[in-house]
Amino acid sequence: MYRQFRDWAKTAPDEISTFIGCTTLPASEHTPPEIHNTPFIVTGAVFSGDPEEGMKIIQPLRDIGAPLVDISGPIPFVGVQAAFDEFFKRGTLRSYWKSTYVEELTDPILDIIVDKARNRPSERTFVIAFFMGGAINRVGAEETAYRERSANWMVSIDGNWQDASDDDKVISWVRGAWGEIHKHGTGSLYLNFTSLANNEAVTVGVESAFGKTNLQRLQEIKAQYDPDNIFRLNNNISPSS
Repeated sequence: MYRQFRDWAKTAPDEISTFIGCTTLPASEHTPPEIHNTPFIVTGAVFSGDPEEGMKIIQPLRDIGAPLVDISGPIPFVGVQAAFDEFFKRGTLRSYWKSTYVEELTDPILDIIVDKARNRPSERTFVIAFFMGGAINRVGAEETAYRERSANWMVSIDGNWQDASDDDKVISWVRGAWGEIHKHGTGSLYLNFTSLANNEAVTVGVESAFGKTNLQRLQEIKAQYDPDNIFRLNNNISPSS
């Protein structure tokens, strides 16, 4: 299924954003009880354009496998944003995520992704591949703060769990799974999906995400608008001196 998805994504126009991931379906009033707490693969795609054209473009995606459910169709933007709220209920999960970019979803990388998807350390852990490329890669690496303009895919290992006693188990698994994929990647990270734990510095991954030149510009901006580094609890950009 992952290979079919990858091959379809290569044909997708710029108007398509899409991903494939594996997790466990949480119990919800919006899904039949017989499929609650079932491991499954989810694919998603958003087409920015005419709905009828979009339905034609994503039809091959809808034909992959034997879907438990297909909710394809026109959806308000807020509906797209809320589509995964059941998976990440506020205040119920502990989380540790790490992501990396790869130029292509090669068969060896897919083998790692599938193995990790089958052997997740907790039900709510998500193993996801996002299709990038297209218009994203037609912008220069130093034209904006966002540097990664060569990768066609971003792979995210999203550790989510409920019991604090599982912290070490899930965090170490996420780091190991991420490391196996990262060594095949471009070397850059997506900071929104890069958690910090166990005394990791708040600067972890910052230079690899932005690149030296972009980071220098951002540090100069930070020095102008936040010289005291008040906004420092994220993957931090320190102000230039």
